[in-house]
Amino acid sequence: MDSKKLPAPKTDSTVPAPDLKREEGFATKYASHVAVESSAWDLKVIFGCVDSSAGPNTVLQHTAMALPWPSVKCLAYLLRTQLAIYEAMNGHVPFPVGGLTPPPSSMPEEYKKYPKAELVHGEVTKIWDEFVKENPEAFQLEEHDK
Repeated sequence: MDSKKLPAPKTDSTVPAPDLKREEGFATKYASHVAVESSAWDLKVIFGCVDSSAGPNTVLQHTAMALPWPSVKCLAYLLRTQLAIYEAMNGHVPFPVGGLTPPPSSMPEEYKKYPKAELVHGEVTKIWDEFVKENPEAFQLEEHDK
């Protein structure tokens, strides 16, 4: 078997870190809810807060940011890295029961017309299964449900 080694990532210590500056009007907000909308060009991440005073299960959305797909990949890496560091230092972050809706166990009929639908459904299911395995507390049945 011919094993090929992947090249090591290029690191150039002569490239200076970016000089980060904040524009006028820069804002910091809190979000207890996040949603996404995707297109061929980008992923829009929509932030909001659960507001029970506005009605049961009501989310007031306040900010959206559209990211091109390479930036989404970078953000996914940065978020996973930060979560891993936080949990290594502070312990597992518990996820609330009912905090996410699972993907359908079988592919919905309306998606079967797309050429890569089975592949996508398989990938989504795999990611969901990993999430469930990493967060078992979020999927424990309450005593009266058993």
